Amino acid sequence: MLAKPNVIRLVDGETPTTVQEELLDRTFFALSDPVRRAILERLGEKSFLVSELAAPFGISLQAVSRHIQVLVRAGLIQQERTGRISRCSIDVAPIFAAAVWINRYSKYWQAQFDTLAGWLDSIERSRAKKPRSKAAKSESKIRSSESRSKRLAEFRNQIASVRGEMRAVQAAIEPQEVSDYLFSTTAGEVRLSGLFGKRRDLFVIHNMGSSCPYCTLWADGYSGIYDHLESRAAFVVTSPDSPSVQKEFAHGRGWKFPMVSHHDSSFAADMGYRSERGAWLPGISVFRREGKRILRVSDSGSSPGDDFCAQWHILDLLPEGAGEWRPKFNYA
Repeated sequence: MLAKPNVIRLVDGETPTTVQEELLDRTFFALSDPVRRAILERLGEKSFLVSELAAPFGISLQAVSRHIQVLVRAGLIQQERTGRISRCSIDVAPIFAAAVWINRYSKYWQAQFDTLAGWLDSIERSRAKKPRSKAAKSESKIRSSESRSKRLAEFRNQIASVRGEMRAVQAAIEPQEVSDYLFSTTAGEVRLSGLFGKRRDLFVIHNMGSSCPYCTLWADGYSGIYDHLESRAAFVVTSPDSPSVQKEFAHGRGWKFPMVSHHDSSFAADMGYRSERGAWLPGISVFRREGKRILRVSDSGSSPGDDFCAQWHILDLLPEGAGEWRPKFNYA
């Protein structure tokens, strides 16, 4: 299973710290070599022993080990040692952080795409052998628009088909039995089993806390559909903030869903939503209650542009997409 991202949060207008810059430097250096990129591609499926990772490459085991150490120092690979045996797994967090940083410059390549589109359009116009009537031009525009709309509809159908395949794969995953974790609330302590209420299923949102504008964007969206979600399954947001901080922040945002604090428990780490360096990570875990057992039936990490926030997909309908837009706590 993929390790959850060890996120370096670079929010809009924030100057990267020296530590963040060093982490980005190590990430880009690690990704600059084709062998290291190939190693990461192999680890995208499952974890491997070092000897297993080295097998497909036409270089020595020692050379592969050196490449692995570069990836380890960049935080892209996590190693678990049992005696002299070392097993490697991928940690996509540095790639996520690099993607967030690169996305800041999307306006430049978007501008290039716009220029290319204009250039191609001018070539098409110059090839016209004779001036067309207004009716012919209008008909051509209609046909072009209909063609693009048809292609977009085809893409959306493909996405819907992939989602169906994803649900089938998800249903085949073996559920993971978990402990009945203890959380804190303003009303006192509550266990994971107590969050189900009368429901069989429970959504738990892993929120990084009140300092993260991205997590706040996701939570604002969840609050808007909370009544719909809660009609199907129990729904709770957990974060490392204290219950008092959660209450105050939720009141300021107008959130309707219940919140619990996992600050004094290993819940987030056990579920894979705390990095090796101690950073909190965003995502969703889904639990099912079967008798006295609590099973985690699925989970998914969160990242900008994912399926769990409508904002990005609505902005995608703009010609330039999200562009330089970044979530903020307020826009006054």
